[in-house]
Amino acid sequence: DTNPVTVDLCRELGLGDRLTAASDAAGRNRFLLLNGRLRLLPGSMWSFLGSGVLSWRGKLNLLAERFRPPRRDEADESIDAFVRRRAGGEVAETLADAFVTGIYAGDPTLLSARAAFPRLVRMEREHGSIRNGFVAAARKRRAEASAQGQPPGRAGRMWSFREGLSLLIETLRGRLRTPPVVGVAVQSVRRSQESGWQVRAEGRDAWTADAVALTCPAYQQAALLADEDAELAAKIDGIAYNRVAVVALGYRLADMPVSL
Repeated sequence: DTNPVTVDLCRELGLGDRLTAASDAAGRNRFLLLNGRLRLLPGSMWSFLGSGVLSWRGKLNLLAERFRPPRRDEADESIDAFVRRRAGGEVAETLADAFVTGIYAGDPTLLSARAAFPRLVRMEREHGSIRNGFVAAARKRRAEASAQGQPPGRAGRMWSFREGLSLLIETLRGRLRTPPVVGVAVQSVRRSQESGWQVRAEGRDAWTADAVALTCPAYQQAALLADEDAELAAKIDGIAYNRVAVVALGYRLADMPVSL
């Protein structure tokens, strides 16, 4: 809920009372595997100072982030370059790399900071540093909660539904005036002088459209556009993809060397 639009949409659809938050431990207890050991990521200033995640030089570089001058030009930069400039090389290599791999399964030296983490880039531009930006965001959150007569909530909570996230999609589908056509493999997308676009599927199925939004993977988009715009299809086909596997592991408590 750092960006509240999805939670707001759920409430607008009448699903607010069915939202369930992730456990506090799931959001609070994050570990990094460093040199063969699991290390708990610090959740406060005191735990940060005593943690072994960063060396003392790395910790000082991170603490000094608020005093570094903000970048004034609008040129884009990679996540790695952004973090190195703001907090130093150790933070970039140890923390930023792990977070980016976990979120995007990508290379922080190739991913755009503005595209991947626009909030952090905006904080530097508007508040002079990332830390000042987080302080301002917390202050704003407390003020809004106070104005509504509510206690300030913790930022960045993860939400789902007990029935699973498909509940949101099914509810949205039920609200559409025209039901969607599903289970059809589209073969091509072509411009049409009469209707704007023509979408052709397997067999004789075809539809006309004023606009087409392609949300399939880039390599599938390239195949759909190959006959319409070969140059565009080639550029889209050049977008790199990583294969990602999400693995859930379970352990007996007696086999755990430390409490998680």
